[in-house]
Amino acid sequence: SSIPSPPRTTPVRDFFPIRLVTLLEVFTRRWLERLIDHGSPYLGNAAALVQSNAKFDFATAMAIQGKRVSIGQLVSHGVPINGLQQIAGCLGAVLGTDLFDAIEHTHDRVKVELEGAPKAPIIADLSKMKQSLARLFVVRHILVHESPETSPYSDDDVDSFLAAALEFTSATDETIVSILQPGYPLTTLDMNRDAGRSYLEAKRHLGEVITKVKPLFEDRQDPTLFDRAQAAWMAYSNLQAELRSTSVEGGSLQSVVHIHETIRLVKARTEELRWWLDRQE
Repeated sequence: SSIPSPPRTTPVRDFFPIRLVTLLEVFTRRWLERLIDHGSPYLGNAAALVQSNAKFDFATAMAIQGKRVSIGQLVSHGVPINGLQQIAGCLGAVLGTDLFDAIEHTHDRVKVELEGAPKAPIIADLSKMKQSLARLFVVRHILVHESPETSPYSDDDVDSFLAAALEFTSATDETIVSILQPGYPLTTLDMNRDAGRSYLEAKRHLGEVITKVKPLFEDRQDPTLFDRAQAAWMAYSNLQAELRSTSVEGGSLQSVVHIHETIRLVKARTEELRWWLDRQE
């Protein structure tokens, strides 16, 4: 306690741009991961982000094989993101379109459809937003690599940095979600209905597979084994879905979480039973 603290050479506020850029980087990598793991066409588009001479080491191959790391995670954490153009370039490459063209006129569906707000773009001025974010990355570079004695930005820049980052992330979020799930539900009631339709579709696929797999067990020593295994799975899936929904217990989305967990389990069960069909072939 008697040892004096070293003098602070950089004002505390100068860490703000560094943290804001980190948030933008995490936001970008998370969306890259989700898009690539979503599948076609984004998985194929991601090839543009991977160098032709890229190699996977054995540890990486083991992680992918063991499903501890997805292709989306691998690619998204391997691309450099040191500026606005790299963010736009990576997301645009995976989406297959110019990112700024895609987000420039995007509006907030919740504000328009539920709150009655006018249909105005989330990004008020695209050029201004791009200039603010570009300057944010320059400031971050100066703070990290040049250790300036005085702050390279003013208090007025704080508002512009925050506003630009908020516009960019909000517009990008809205755009990508709408691409992956056009007309996505906005209310809890609509979410329940949408989840219910997805569940019925997943259950239909499972039923089709069961119809094909069940006859394979009719000549076994215990022909009831399949039915008993399926009944045990149904009991487990019901309890697992109930358990998962307790993560939002008492909330309006508890039923939605319950249905989505059931859908996940039904799809997994369908793949498990397809193994028997592949084995038969």
